[in-house]
This record gives sequence, C-alpha cells and structure tokens, in this order.
Amino acid sequence: CRAALGCRKIVEQISEKWVSEGKMPFNTRIGLHTGSAIVGNLGSSDRMNYTAVGDAVNLASRLEGVNKIYGSSVIVSEETYERVKSEFVFRELDTVAVKGRQQGVKIYELVEEKGVEIDSDRLDFIDKFNKSLEEYKRKNWLVAEELFESLNKKYPEDLSVQLYLKRCQDFIASPPGLEWTGIFSIKTK
Repeated sequence: CRAALGCRKIVEQISEKWVSEGKMPFNTRIGLHTGSAIVGNLGSSDRMNYTAVGDAVNLASRLEGVNKIYGSSVIVSEETYERVKSEFVFRELDTVAVKGRQQGVKIYELVEEKGVEIDSDRLDFIDKFNKSLEEYKRKNWLVAEELFESLNKKYPEDLSVQLYLKRCQDFIASPPGLEWTGIFSIKTK
C-alpha cells in the first residue's frame, strides 16, 4: 500500500508537469490483492520471463481495471484491506464480481496512510459517502438517492457517486428482486 501511494504521488507530479507543458495528463491505476502466487522465471531456454501467476495475480489485475469504473487510482481487495486497515485510510467502494469470477469481493479505495494529514473536506466526503453506501446496501433507494444526489452536487467529478446515483434511480424505477445480493458484476477486464 505504501508503494502504491508512492507511485500515485509520483504519477501526479508527472501529470502536473505534462499538463503544464501542454501534454495529455499521465494516469495510472493500481489493483492490490493478497494471496498466494507463483513468482519467478517462467518459459523456455529460448524465451524466459520473470513474472507472477495465479488467482491472486489475476484478481489484482482485474482490480486495476476496475479503477476506471469508480474513478479511483488504487483499489484493494478485502483480503488486503483486512491486513492493513489499521495503518491506512480507505473508502469502501462496492462488492464486485470481476470477469472470470462468480464470487463477489469487497473493494476499497486506498486514500492515504494514517498519520498523514488528509484534507478535512476529503474526510467529510468519505464519511458522507459511507453513510450513503449503507443506505444503498439496506435497499433504502430513495434515501440513498437523496444522499448521493447531495454528494453529486458538491463532488460532480466523483464517478463512484455518479454510479451509485444511477443505480439508485434504476432501482427506484425497477426494484431488483429478492435475489439481489448487492454484488455488481463487471463483464470487462
């Protein structure tokens, strides 16, 4: 998580420099998951590659792509979150089933290391987002819609707020059945 935050900081600095030079911003996304993997040189004597393979690697790779949906830069799985939640500030984002998996995994946005000063507006946003998300998970679509709408007015650039606002509106118009689990299926990589 510290390495991911360090990468994010450097990428932000590069992006600011590029934009000031009239270039396109530079963005990157990171997915973190904790689990077993095979790591080392794989291949043949003609073509050798140092790599990591396994289900944990695949999930981390899928989470990297999921950042696009939520407008985040670093997403961690619940397994990673549980190991480091006392050391970092997170925002719960969702429970998702990524491509190639049926089972849902709770995902979190890595915000910052604890002890590092975080803008009070950002902390207020996280608190309000969490309250809105709880109403959503309770199937209180009208309340959740109102809360997400309020957040959207103040933070119109946040894709996760827009995503939940749209979901609430869809569920108000056409409520999901009893089989609704709250798991959002992601069909793309």
